[in-house]
Amino acid sequence: MMRKFTLLLILGLAFSLSTNAQVQKKVFLQEFTQASCAPCAAQNPAFDALVSRNFDKVDLIKFETWWPGFGPFYEQNPGENTPWIQANGITGAPNVLIGGNLLAQGGSFAGAPNGVTQSVIDMRYTETTPIKIEISHEINSSLDSLTVNVNVINVTDQPVSWPDMRLRLNLIERDIRFASPPGSNGETDFIHVARKFIPDINGISLGDMIGANEMMSFTEKIYIPDYLYRYADLAVVAWVQVQGSRLVLQSETSTTQDITVPAGDVATLPNVETSDILCDLEISGSVDVINEGAEDVTSMSLAFLVNGEAQGVYDWTGTLAPGASTSIDLPNGMVEPGGADISVAVLRLNGARDTSRLNNQFATSLTKMYPEVYSTTLEEGFEQASRGDATPESAIMINPNGYRFFVVNRDQGGLNFPLGGFGQSEHCYRFDFYRIPAGGQGALIFRKIDLSEYKNSYLSFSYGYTNQTFQNDRLQVWVSADCGANWTEVFNKAGNDLKTANSVVGAWFYPRANDWVADTINISAFDGEGEVMVAFLGTSDAGNSLYLDDVALGQSLTGVVDAGILSGNVSVFPNPSEGPVNIQVDLEEAVTATIHVVDLTGRLVHTVTTSQSLTAGRHNFDWTGNVSNGIYMVKILTDKGQVTERITIAR
Repeated sequence: MMRKFTLLLILGLAFSLSTNAQVQKKVFLQEFTQASCAPCAAQNPAFDALVSRNFDKVDLIKFETWWPGFGPFYEQNPGENTPWIQANGITGAPNVLIGGNLLAQGGSFAGAPNGVTQSVIDMRYTETTPIKIEISHEINSSLDSLTVNVNVINVTDQPVSWPDMRLRLNLIERDIRFASPPGSNGETDFIHVARKFIPDINGISLGDMIGANEMMSFTEKIYIPDYLYRYADLAVVAWVQVQGSRLVLQSETSTTQDITVPAGDVATLPNVETSDILCDLEISGSVDVINEGAEDVTSMSLAFLVNGEAQGVYDWTGTLAPGASTSIDLPNGMVEPGGADISVAVLRLNGARDTSRLNNQFATSLTKMYPEVYSTTLEEGFEQASRGDATPESAIMINPNGYRFFVVNRDQGGLNFPLGGFGQSEHCYRFDFYRIPAGGQGALIFRKIDLSEYKNSYLSFSYGYTNQTFQNDRLQVWVSADCGANWTEVFNKAGNDLKTANSVVGAWFYPRANDWVADTINISAFDGEGEVMVAFLGTSDAGNSLYLDDVALGQSLTGVVDAGILSGNVSVFPNPSEGPVNIQVDLEEAVTATIHVVDLTGRLVHTVTTSQSLTAGRHNFDWTGNVSNGIYMVKILTDKGQVTERITIAR
């Protein structure tokens, strides 16, 4: 709702009175940060302290990004955080805008929080503006809606003219203090956190001109999101902004409001139980409740909250005196496959909301597998995923600490070469041990593959890795046929055994084509199994990055099958090959031989020789390899033994 007034008429002043004097312009800061961003944790304490010392000069609002890991504030409102970050051209964290635009170089980098100094604030605070903002808010008695009143005033007798001016409003929480870090960077204290735009990120249109001495009044009422932490810390930041240039003409923040309604406050300690089997989606448990308010608690509505959605509601009635506690069993709930954040929510308390969620302890994060079979084949090259995706369609990622495991391409490092396996594709998967503390783990687990018709099954994949000096980052590969109840380790390498390239110190390792190796593992023990999962487990030693690509399951193409006199006497080189491939066979006696080249599906792509009589001694065959880049199998079949050798073509 908007109303327009002329100040001269309201004040009853003569029209000849000059009102050209402008008002002080607040310093408007936006920081884009993240609860799992190490540089953010390094710079935020000093930045926050500086802002707090200049409370009368500065309006601050903080938006959380979706990288480099998990952060609750982004996850609670991605539908607004994402487009706002993109609209402001933010590509890194931490990053600071001042007056609507990027803070110039003055700190560690352009936009760095440590570039905001007392002198920068003092200099900016010398600016004046014709725009004054008056703002207040009121929370209703049930703590579920908020009304904000805003006056935008042109204090001069000259019109203010800018193309497409917008009034933007954002509900913030001034001070959130967690008992333990909600992300992986160690931060527990967060100030001026953006929670919800009012009414949305587009703002309220002020048109192209605010008339001389004109006051534009707005009243907006919103439903308060139920993901907020403490209602007494709510405030609303208002700013008038020119849409095209993002220039901020003025800003102001409302004063926090004491919660005087007869609501209560309980502390909760959830006890959530879930099966270790990845496909079991059921959860159960109870919650311990302590009345930390000043009045009796006589009613509560409780629920498991899974990714912000209530799994049914349990209504409790009774009398819980101040300081008293009780334990309440909750009905079973269900989670969805993939990632799930589980907590026990106090939905209503004495007919209103619980006044603080900060003493409602979080329960757990877990990741569950899709119970159905995904496919009868697995060929994952990550090309269908986008840069930054933690999980391709074919997999789930178990990463409770929000470490840096995700799909990358050449844009990740501003490279001029493709980053996929052997330089032959754009995308691959990165375990970013370079930015993960020692001991940090995460597992990329591929969804169920049906191997019931497979014989002589194999798992193949390509990887590139190096450390910085002597670190022992580790890659393990596990296979399960019972949805994770039992696992079989099939690959385990670390440090120098895992290295495929020279060490890189003090910078990210990006593998060139020659920095990749390919491996094929016999998993014939799982032949005939209907639900097979493969897990790639990365464990950091704070070395450098590991890249994974070209993950595939196949059959009847790897290993030695009745080698006979060929055992140890066949070589295929160079491998990988950029051109002709040499096939060398050493014989102790005469044989009749056929040599085929097939792809990973078993399709014949070339016949090198057919039923050729070979005498004892060494024989060399050339295969030009006029095929697409990828992995192929060279099959040597004789009347006295046969073997299959793997070759990678990478031009």
